Amino acid sequence: CSKKEEPEKETGVVELSVRMKWFFAGTMSHFFYGKELGIFEEKGLKLTIHSGGPDNNSIILVAAGSDAIGVTSADEALVAIQKGIPIKIIGTLFYKSPIVFISKKNRNLDKFENLKKRKVEIDFGSNAEIQFRAFSEAVGLRKEDYFEQPYTYNLIPFLEDKVDYSVAYEMDQINTLKSKGVEVNVFRPEEVGISLLGDVLICKLDYFDNNKETIDKFLKALREAISISSKNPDKAAEALVKSAQGLNSDNERKIYRDTVKFLSYKDHILYNDMVLWEKTFEFLKNQKILEPDKLPNWKSHIYWEGDKK
Repeated sequence: CSKKEEPEKETGVVELSVRMKWFFAGTMSHFFYGKELGIFEEKGLKLTIHSGGPDNNSIILVAAGSDAIGVTSADEALVAIQKGIPIKIIGTLFYKSPIVFISKKNRNLDKFENLKKRKVEIDFGSNAEIQFRAFSEAVGLRKEDYFEQPYTYNLIPFLEDKVDYSVAYEMDQINTLKSKGVEVNVFRPEEVGISLLGDVLICKLDYFDNNKETIDKFLKALREAISISSKNPDKAAEALVKSAQGLNSDNERKIYRDTVKFLSYKDHILYNDMVLWEKTFEFLKNQKILEPDKLPNWKSHIYWEGDKK
């Protein structure tokens, strides 16, 4: 009874909450495979992965301090910074936007211009809407030329021909539709010169300032996880399926195989590339989404870790 208790030893483990942009899907497999392989744990990080979606906005939750790190799109991150939301962009996940637009084959909808007098689903207020507006303008369509309705975050309206065109992630919904035997036309904004970064990683500005060592450990671990996952896409997708209920193994494997090409640029993974960010900024400025006068120091909100590599 008189024995003095030994004080608890410091484990040095940092708990890190990461909020995805969307519901769990094959596109996120590297997070789960890295966790399964213990890559984050080796760096002293205990990773918790939360799904996103319309009711779990990653920017809001990161800014509120509910999650340390979040995934969002490059344009939504810059818009948030313009609004005064204190976030730092710590890495680029997708080096080009995976947003595309789709129509069913064999319905005389093989051109984007055929949208005239047709119905299209639009994810209002999102990066998909920004790219849709730019794409339709580039091919000579005006807003009054077609009928709009809100995107419902499921494929039912498209499958039941209640809409003629819809939005999709190139590697996600297209594979899901193919698995259902539905062949689609795919319209990529890049076909008309629209150059835009895709998903990025963010954290709160003061979290970055106070926890830069943790951020560096996280980026190093995730970079390793992406590198290994890219070489083992099926195993990576299986790690996701084990953790997220209700997903189809075969479908998620196909999705992740198609995701891999978005995850690197000039052999870089996660690094913020100055040229690509400037192109993204220029596009958003031309679309009048961003006002340069309100963002004189936008580059200071981006972690230029890649410049030192």
